[in-house]
Amino acid sequence: MRVVLDERSDFIPASFNRAAQSLQAYLAPYYAVVPNIIMTQKNSKLSLGIQSSDFIANGAVKFTPEQMQIYGVQTLQLSAAEQMALTRQLLGMRDDPRAVNNIVRQLKRLYTLVEKVTQLSILPLPLALATKRQIEPIILALPKKAKQIVASLPLETWYDLLAVLAIILSHVELLDAQVNMSKQSLKIIDRLEVSCQWLFEVLATS
Repeated sequence: MRVVLDERSDFIPASFNRAAQSLQAYLAPYYAVVPNIIMTQKNSKLSLGIQSSDFIANGAVKFTPEQMQIYGVQTLQLSAAEQMALTRQLLGMRDDPRAVNNIVRQLKRLYTLVEKVTQLSILPLPLALATKRQIEPIILALPKKAKQIVASLPLETWYDLLAVLAIILSHVELLDAQVNMSKQSLKIIDRLEVSCQWLFEVLATS
């Protein structure tokens, strides 16, 4: 599949691969497997395809499904379960049973979710504070200098929590060696799972 976007100066070509991956995830619930998606840009004044797609996209917003069918355009509908599955895919949350047994995987998942939350217009800060309390046992396993840096962060925004997670993930090898040896590791994973579920629900309803 070749996707041609209207040429704009604010597009970053390096992000096209990520956009193609998101599109593949979006198509998955419709059982449309597209192994190769190529994204490029073109001047819309020179492309009838882009001009036509603009008309169709505008019609999809303003017309009813019955009106769209007159022109041979069918909108795709998702059930609540399919929408939930799609949201999980787009947020990089896979239902992998192995993921719940690994602290580092859960931390990476939490980092992805916090990064998504920072993009919301309304950010529930108390949830950020609660999330930080869930990862306190992991912070305690960090080297002294890293703990001092974390302690100096005010945690006034979700970006501060993102910075905390980045610091933790920069010591992944240490975490694997120390935290996973702890008898509390299963409790830590449970806490991380709770935080991930909270943030997922925030994102899914936003």
